[in-house]
Amino acid sequence: VAIYLLSSSGELYSMGSSTSYTGTGQSYRLSKVTTGSSGWTDIAAGSNFALGVCDSKLFGIGLNSSGWFGNGTTTAALTNFIVVNNNLWWTRVSAGEEMAMAMSGSGGSGSLFAAGRNAEGRTGQNTGTGNTTTWTQVVNHTNRTFTDFSCGNDFTLAISGGNIFGTGDAAGFVFGNNSETDLLTFTLVSGSGIFTRVFGFNVFSKAIDTNTFHYHCGSQTYSRGDGSTANLNTWTRLHTSSAGFSGSWTNFYANHLGSTTYGVIGVNKNRPFYIGQRGSNTDWFPNTTWTNYTTASNEATWLPFVSSSTNVSCSAAGFWGSIFDPTLFIQLTPIQ
Repeated sequence: VAIYLLSSSGELYSMGSSTSYTGTGQSYRLSKVTTGSSGWTDIAAGSNFALGVCDSKLFGIGLNSSGWFGNGTTTAALTNFIVVNNNLWWTRVSAGEEMAMAMSGSGGSGSLFAAGRNAEGRTGQNTGTGNTTTWTQVVNHTNRTFTDFSCGNDFTLAISGGNIFGTGDAAGFVFGNNSETDLLTFTLVSGSGIFTRVFGFNVFSKAIDTNTFHYHCGSQTYSRGDGSTANLNTWTRLHTSSAGFSGSWTNFYANHLGSTTYGVIGVNKNRPFYIGQRGSNTDWFPNTTWTNYTTASNEATWLPFVSSSTNVSCSAAGFWGSIFDPTLFIQLTPIQ
């Protein structure tokens, strides 16, 4: 188990319960990753591995059993981050269970490439068998420009022209197309042309449109945020009248590996809000405010998280922990 943090100056830090995944030689201690330079621009944690972009190259650490490093091997890298592709074109990366996606291009958009296990169509290569062990552009979309993408547990969502495309395991109606039929290639699942951000988790998905409204589909309870835990088979715009959240959403964070969702952090008007399960262990909590989230109940509507101060904003958030000990963390930055 490990977490990774990027500094504003392009440095990568990590902390974990094992030195095998931190790349620092340290465990249970936040330390700077010395591999690469201070040019880290993206990092993504998958299941037993992580991938990042540094100086436009792709780096990887951890296991590589299905070839998700995309370097043509299944050899693990358990001590340090290694270069897994040195082409100087990579901008973003996302990781799931035994597969990963990476974007090449400039200006925040480009082409999508996949590596890893093909099961359920999670790599978008029009097959559900075998592994893709080198970075391969997703089929049927070699001329398409994508503007956002996100790997869920065993599926991926991507946006092009404001439309949502999906590939992989459809269980739980994660694609919002009213179907649980797996998709072997990136297939149009919402042609409304209004979406700017998309987020894949375990058995649910979220999206944000051009008016900063929040959309949801999937079966996971305590992940909607509008007070209801009913399943949504199609992309549905949500509004929590009690909290006044009609728009102004910019990001969502949740644990997307495995079948359990501990909770969801949503950023609205630069402030973090929380729904879902409350943790039971405070060992890693940075201050006593977090103890407000250690009861056994679940939250179905968005609650202010940690701080309501008007001079801070949420710059990062995430989840770290095992199924028995989930820990949430966020980073608040001063507004100049």
